[in-house]
Amino acid sequence: MSKEFEQNPDNALFCELQQHLQDLSESFQIHCCWKAGSKLQVENRLNEYVAKHTCSFCAAYKAFKEHEKLCIEHDRYTLTALLAEHQDWFESRCPAGAMELIVPFHQHGICLGAVLCGPYRKADDPVDGSLTELTPGRKKSLVNIIRTLLKNTIGSAYSGKKPELADQRMKNAVRFIRKNFRSRITAADVAAQANLSRSRFLHWFPQVCGKTFGEYLLELRIAEGCKLLQQKSLSIDEIALTTGFCSQSHFTCAFKKLMNSTPKVYRSRLDPEQ
Repeated sequence: MSKEFEQNPDNALFCELQQHLQDLSESFQIHCCWKAGSKLQVENRLNEYVAKHTCSFCAAYKAFKEHEKLCIEHDRYTLTALLAEHQDWFESRCPAGAMELIVPFHQHGICLGAVLCGPYRKADDPVDGSLTELTPGRKKSLVNIIRTLLKNTIGSAYSGKKPELADQRMKNAVRFIRKNFRSRITAADVAAQANLSRSRFLHWFPQVCGKTFGEYLLELRIAEGCKLLQQKSLSIDEIALTTGFCSQSHFTCAFKKLMNSTPKVYRSRLDPEQ
């Protein structure tokens, strides 16, 4: 590593983040990588091992092009939609059938990215020698260590990420959206909560949150739809109305655009145990 690289404060922070992720992977025998932003983009300032899913289980599954496509779609659509819904950690089952733990990091209400830990299996999953079992106790420990170990490093590395959300007006707007996204709220409704004009709110929101108001609202609703599709007792029409869409066709069209699948197909792919 060059002396110039080491002397750059930003590079030093990413070296530290890289080392922490490698140490976590070795300690828990579960691959840990970091994806940046609410869209979970590859962080090119990290080496490939901690920037992508490069463990042997993932490599074997993605050896088939159609499988690799499913993994890309899972990260790009399913996980990013779920990330819009969760402030806290959550689990997701990947296309290969393994589990993945997602621990997001936020600053001033902005999602800086998330640590993705996996693949692993739950205690009641079929035994697979290539997957480590992650018990509830180990899971809790892993989450706590990730938060404690990485909070300052990640916060410092991305400290320039749109601090404008510290403004109470935009905090109020985001809080109102997250609380009421299931209703048919408008930009004018949210702007009023932020004591901004509608035009000023629509101009300011993408600068602060990295996406338009419409995109943010849609992601929250689709993420809720993904969660409700796991409940087989609810019809797709009921889910559409519950998540703020005016009709099933509107929900299906929006869902397909974001998730690259219809709600019906998405539900059919869900693990029956989930």
